[in-house]
Amino acid sequence: RLEGHVVELQTAENSEIPYEVAELAALVLHPREGGPDAAAEGLLAVVHGSPNSEARRNACAVLRAVLPAVLMTQEGLTSSQPNVSKTLQASRVAALKLTCDIIRGVPALLRPSSECLAETGKVVVRDSEGIPQNPKGEDDPVLAWLQHILFMAPDRAEWRAAAADSAIAVLAVATAVAGDVTPSFSARFFDFLGRLSCCERASGRTIATEVAVIALDRRAELVSEGESAASMSQQLLGLLARLCADVSPTVRSHGMAGIAAALPAVALYDEGPQLLRTAEHTGLDLAAIFLAGAQDDRAMVRRSALSLLDASVRALRDSLGLGAKELVGRFRIELLGRLASDDSMMVRKASVNSMSLLRQLAPLRSVCLLWVQNVPQLALDAEASVAERALDEMEAAIVVPISRQHFEAVSGGHPAPSLPAVLEALDSESLECVQRGLQRFAKRAQGNVTKFTAGLAAFVRASLSQPLSAWPHAVWPLLEEMAALGPSAGVPAALVLDAWEAFQSAKGEAFAESALLGARILSVLVHVIPQLPRNRAAGLVASLCEQISSLAVPACQVQPATRVVLQLDQAGLARPGFVPKWRSALLRTIEGLLTEYVRLGHESLSETMQGKLAHSLFTLGELALVDEGALSDAAVVAIQTLASSPAAGDGRLITDASTRGHAIVALGKLCLRREDLAKRSVELFVLHLSASDSFAVRSNALVVLGDLCEHYTSLVDRFVPSMADLLRDPNELLRKQSAMVLASLLSENFIKFRGSLLYRFVYALSDPADDVRLLVESVFARIIHRQHPALLSQSFVDIICAINGWAGHDQFQGAVGNECFSLQASPARRTAIYRFLLSLMSREHKFSVCAQLVTVLLASFIEEEERLLLPKDETEPGGQALDDVLALLGCKEMKVCFSGQASAEEAIDAELAASQAVSAAGVAVAQGALSAMLRKVVCESIVPVLVQLRRLMEEQRSPFLGRLGHCLCEILREFKDDLRELCGGDARLAQEVAFDLSQKDGPKARSQRCPLSCTARATETADLGVLQGASQGILPIDVEVSRPDRADALHSQPMEVDSGLSDLQAATKLHSKQPEAQVFRAPRDKVYSAKAPRLGATAGVSAVPDVASGTSGPAEVPEVPPSPLPLREAETPKSVGLVGAMMELRSERKPAKGASLESDGWSCSREAMLSPIASTPMGSGRAMGLVRFAEMQSSAKRGA
Repeated sequence: RLEGHVVELQTAENSEIPYEVAELAALVLHPREGGPDAAAEGLLAVVHGSPNSEARRNACAVLRAVLPAVLMTQEGLTSSQPNVSKTLQASRVAALKLTCDIIRGVPALLRPSSECLAETGKVVVRDSEGIPQNPKGEDDPVLAWLQHILFMAPDRAEWRAAAADSAIAVLAVATAVAGDVTPSFSARFFDFLGRLSCCERASGRTIATEVAVIALDRRAELVSEGESAASMSQQLLGLLARLCADVSPTVRSHGMAGIAAALPAVALYDEGPQLLRTAEHTGLDLAAIFLAGAQDDRAMVRRSALSLLDASVRALRDSLGLGAKELVGRFRIELLGRLASDDSMMVRKASVNSMSLLRQLAPLRSVCLLWVQNVPQLALDAEASVAERALDEMEAAIVVPISRQHFEAVSGGHPAPSLPAVLEALDSESLECVQRGLQRFAKRAQGNVTKFTAGLAAFVRASLSQPLSAWPHAVWPLLEEMAALGPSAGVPAALVLDAWEAFQSAKGEAFAESALLGARILSVLVHVIPQLPRNRAAGLVASLCEQISSLAVPACQVQPATRVVLQLDQAGLARPGFVPKWRSALLRTIEGLLTEYVRLGHESLSETMQGKLAHSLFTLGELALVDEGALSDAAVVAIQTLASSPAAGDGRLITDASTRGHAIVALGKLCLRREDLAKRSVELFVLHLSASDSFAVRSNALVVLGDLCEHYTSLVDRFVPSMADLLRDPNELLRKQSAMVLASLLSENFIKFRGSLLYRFVYALSDPADDVRLLVESVFARIIHRQHPALLSQSFVDIICAINGWAGHDQFQGAVGNECFSLQASPARRTAIYRFLLSLMSREHKFSVCAQLVTVLLASFIEEEERLLLPKDETEPGGQALDDVLALLGCKEMKVCFSGQASAEEAIDAELAASQAVSAAGVAVAQGALSAMLRKVVCESIVPVLVQLRRLMEEQRSPFLGRLGHCLCEILREFKDDLRELCGGDARLAQEVAFDLSQKDGPKARSQRCPLSCTARATETADLGVLQGASQGILPIDVEVSRPDRADALHSQPMEVDSGLSDLQAATKLHSKQPEAQVFRAPRDKVYSAKAPRLGATAGVSAVPDVASGTSGPAEVPEVPPSPLPLREAETPKSVGLVGAMMELRSERKPAKGASLESDGWSCSREAMLSPIASTPMGSGRAMGLVRFAEMQSSAKRGA
């Protein structure tokens, strides 16, 4: 009874689902005020109250009726539905509970009906195709229900996760109930899961990863008696490892994330340590998978690779007990540095998490170096979330441990303080980033940094009793940042002064970095002068003035010492008038020294004074920045003389390189304060950039010019090409410094990125030194491209001509004046430049580049007026430029310009579509409009030029004709159905292009396979490196085009989505013994439509929607080996020949009896609504198919 009404079964002969079942199921699908639970109880009563002869049939009807509720698709999934509603969740819970109760009440549902009938002695009557005539639609319904759940789950994150969880929940109940009924039930399900992981649809492979992860987590519930839990774990881990090398980035990402999620559970297994210990030999090579993921071209995969690294490190340490060195040695952690500068925000943020974990688990020197080189920089990231995460990590790694030292010292134990490990690895570059990161941390903490300051003071206090070599150098820069915040930071001024006096008294303990330590102490003193005691301040002034006047202070201490003296005078802590008198006397001393040296030469000075000459110049420059008016004209002339004097004589003044470098710096500081002097001296600085000068002189002159450009931009702007000329200097450090100076000026818009500066920076993109090249790439990606997104596409043709040294075209004269920056003899370096520039361009910009290459550059060779002559040789500059243009038009990086139907990975990210609910219809409409526009442009603007150029090359027998043919093929590949129209009616050309395309996509090309490793996938399209370096014998830079991944064991057993034709199965079975190219692969666009495929056929014939190959497979599914990683095969186009003819026959056949299209999205026959997608022995229908295939084969031979 249900709400007072008697449920009466109607078992009409023509009714598949009783009327009451349909009505109650509707209440489950669309619950009303009472909720779906009452209706679910009524459906359960229908099943339990059925006679034994009808129980299986009614249970199958109920399972099918509530299936949309489990999938949560009863309302129809639309793009406007952002998440799962509470109503759908309630319906799903009720339907799932009902399904589990039905399985518990009718355990026979877990067995195929053929087994049940065989036990009773009944004969299973089959038709010519092997489909059982009776019973109908009742063969292995629970397995088929699970397969439907996974195969028909919507490709949306919440729905997919719910479907995977539902499938495992039902599988757990089925495994517990199966017992002696059918012990192999879970094994049959996992066989299907292996097939699903190789399906053609990315969504099917994606949900297979989620199911595998949940299954590994709940393994104990899914293993029947007599089955090996270790074998199941190894099978599922092998499945996930294969999917990490999938063609779809979404699947690769889910595969790696799946392994990361499963590793904690695997580590807790009894056999977990053994699985992890032998992972490299069983296909689960965690290090190799991380390496491939970290180098992937999709951000979501790189993000998942970092998650995999985190999980792997934890699992290996906890399960195998590996030490820090073994953990770090297993993985290439240097890749974290590249990922920390990734374009993707989520990758940079995840890299901070990975470096944080490594710092905690393996605080080795290499890990700490990696940390200090990347995390402090990320604290200054433009993305707020990345900067916040990096600041959190800096707080955990630096602030918290140092703050803890104060409390330990106050507690009375006075233990020897120990610096955090990361501070021991600081270098000069990372130190500045740490200081700026602490500024942000203090701002975030609203200046409440007293605990941190107290901790730093504890380190300083403890070091006073130790030798200088034991003092913690890294503490002082941090203390300087705290002191710069003001008195509120609580830096003890008296303690800093004590440290300086202790440093002064221990000068006899000089060591390599003692001078730098003193400079850092003075830098802190500058900020705490107002808090100094007056009685001690006077002595400090006198001591510093005496040391500076002796000209014996190291150069690094001159600036902070001078600042301390001036600050003390301004604060009124020095005697009135003492500091000005001291400064005037010091200037007179230095001027006299310089004048005497210039007048009489170096022999006029004693050895002691000659050693002080460099210190005098540096001190003079610092004093000039304070008061340039106190410097006489004679001193200025002396500095100019020293700066311009040669290193060797002919009777002139001889000056060593170090002294000249200091003179250049001193003169530059004077120029910053005197504009008239800067106007007279700027050419002198430019002159000293020449290669004839020493490195010290050239480097200092470059820095001075950079500073002058910020103060007097118009004065230095005309000399920017001379500064950029250093980008090709043999000295790597000078090239890097030149790039840094110019990048600083570009970022502040002091100079414009145009003319020779553009071409010379592009030249530096192929610098042989990694540090220089990566710096220039960062300049392009983070400064130039963000300021001017269209600049690279607008200048691309000019760049091609410039780096090839070709100035034959009037419109593109970039090579003029930049002959020394030509890469004509270096095709590999040109390839690297093109690839990087194209990676920054959007699809529209690439299409603009293509239009310029064809309609402007190539069209100039066929114009009637002012026609350019075709190059005769590939080695001349014009030939190299033409060769590059044709290679670019045919390379895979530019191929996306001509594709109106961009791949899902290029057009819209699958996960982004799931989160933002982007409708497939909207994407299809946009792609259709874009395809029409592209077709028009290609037909009217691009192809006519290439066709005319082809005819010209044929007439002149040009060596570039083959490259042009390849270019035409790649451009017309997306328009192969309209070749004759696009070729201007030239039937011969259309036939040649069609033939070339068929050769590229023919059986031989399709049958070729490349072994797949974790670092490279099989490639199909000729890439830019191959095309560019082929004629010169240059090794190409790999650019990969991946194709769907399938296991070898499944290649020999192709499968078909619609399993109604056993003859096609038999044909495919025979063809699997032939060469790989003859195996039928159904086209993606015809196998899958908006409707679900027909699932299931019989108990005797496999009816699997193999999702991967699109063909129906034989009964037996071999165990998918977890090792080695599978091969990847190129995608096969539409089949032709005998199997193609069979496919045409299949399309002409009428649908099976009872077939219908359901409004709820089903497209399967009611007679086979719950037939399994499983493997069973080949029945009589398969044998009939073999006979039919043999007849058709003999007919084809007779026709031939």
